[in-house]
Amino acid sequence: MPNDSDVAEDIRSMDQLGAWTARRMLQLGVPEKDALVLAKAGVSWHDVERLVKRGCPPELVVRVL
Repeated sequence: MPNDSDVAEDIRSMDQLGAWTARRMLQLGVPEKDALVLAKAGVSWHDVERLVKRGCPPELVVRVL
């Protein structure tokens, strides 16, 4: 699992939208690695939020999307 400085560096290396999206996903409880993968793939945080708010565990979101 990446440490906090690795995640912060990965987020800094992304464009502004990707970085913002990754941070939003982290706030929703998506694991760090998964949030980075989803954001880099261009997955909308709205889709992630919708699933989490409907009861989908954040760890499962990456498998669903």
